[in-house]
Amino acid sequence: MIYCSKCKKPSAGTTPTCPHCGAPLGAAGSTALPVAPAPSDKRPPAGRTIVGQAPPVDVRAKTVAARVEPSAALIGGDVEFNDDTSDVIGHLELESVADDVEVRPQLGEPGPGSAVRGGPAFAASPPAAAAPTAGGQSSALNAGEFAVKQLAGFGDPAPGIVGTLQYGWRVYQRRGVLRTEELAARREKDEAWETLNVAKAQLGRQSWRDNVNDSIVERPLHRAIEADGKLAGIKGERDRLDADHEGRAGQFDAQIAAVEAECEPFRAQELKARSAFDQVNTESKRLAAKIKRSEIELRNIRELIEKRQKDYADLQKPKEERERILKEIADIDHRQPPIVERLGAERRELEALAAPYEAAKKALADVQQALAQKNEIIVGFRRQKDTAKKEHDLAVESLEGKARGESDQAQKAWMAVGEVVFVNRLFKSDALKALAKEAEQKSRLYFDAQARHDLYERALLAHDPDVYDSARKYAMAGAVGIGVLILIILISVVV
Repeated sequence: MIYCSKCKKPSAGTTPTCPHCGAPLGAAGSTALPVAPAPSDKRPPAGRTIVGQAPPVDVRAKTVAARVEPSAALIGGDVEFNDDTSDVIGHLELESVADDVEVRPQLGEPGPGSAVRGGPAFAASPPAAAAPTAGGQSSALNAGEFAVKQLAGFGDPAPGIVGTLQYGWRVYQRRGVLRTEELAARREKDEAWETLNVAKAQLGRQSWRDNVNDSIVERPLHRAIEADGKLAGIKGERDRLDADHEGRAGQFDAQIAAVEAECEPFRAQELKARSAFDQVNTESKRLAAKIKRSEIELRNIRELIEKRQKDYADLQKPKEERERILKEIADIDHRQPPIVERLGAERRELEALAAPYEAAKKALADVQQALAQKNEIIVGFRRQKDTAKKEHDLAVESLEGKARGESDQAQKAWMAVGEVVFVNRLFKSDALKALAKEAEQKSRLYFDAQARHDLYERALLAHDPDVYDSARKYAMAGAVGIGVLILIILISVVV
């Protein structure tokens, strides 16, 4: 495993350049667990030792052993980058090792014999650095290039225009398939990385539960416990915030319930007042309808009398006819007094209902106004409750953001503890040993997934760009030529 000095991302070390940013890499190597060192612009102080990984330890001597603290950036250690060498400069604490402690920082390397889907088998372990060839590459890298070409499946371009077009078409089709497989490999690598991080954090937490009292663990363990404390503080603040909100919401609910109880008598009064008003109003409408009918009837009689009087005034009519019309007018006029009397009675009855109608109307309006005032109070309480909820939601959202950040920091801190425990083999319980074995397996799975992804990324770029560009130009020229030919044929047919 090797880290790029430019983008600080890990890679399997199978390429002379970084697969992420293209910067040159140092010699390939491996580490116990893949970690992300932190960048720094400071020069190393005098007396530091330049290391790329934890050195092998001769445990048979049992005199002096290297105690390694990986991922110092995550646990607050001093990790810096030398501008001249681009190597990691870390501090190694030297102390005696107990007889029952075996330090093997090389654990966690990728497992051998991995295979890429759709391609040949390849070694997932980072190849050892070999002597450069005349072209500036090692024999191991040449073998890697062969695997890349085999996976890409582009083949070699045949001579001539036809061969170039065939090669371009083959590259176009094959790259579409490779892109899909590269995305799947990327997802697999990301999932393996997340799984490995969880395993390292679990290992760190188990070491704390098992009371691993080793000096090398003290500082990262202190930071992890401090990060958990911050996270617990945020959780406590969230609990207090929720309790305060529930208390305020309960107060608003109690106030709303009290006003609702005060509204009950007014609602009963409203029903009674509405019933009385409806009764008076209905009677008033009935009398108004009767008066209107009487007025219409009286108006019709008077219009008929006026018409017959015009007929009587015609002197050309015979005397007998005029006497008959005069008698008819008298008969019609005799029907007016009863209608006039009835109309007067109806009007007096309606006038008598005016006072009860106004009283019922005022009583209903008063009780409705009282209810409206109570409802305004209820609406005010509900608005205050909604405002309090919005304020609570905003505060919770802010706390959740802080909690996510602190949770990430706590996860990284416990990962750092797990890395120290793993590298220095501080396994004091069966549970720690089981978690360490699981972390080692997940480390190998991550290295394998990263190697597969790197291989697919390189396969996507394994074609001959000059030949491919020529094929595209030939294809475009052919398409234009065919279009011109079709246009000429159409013009000749039309003409």
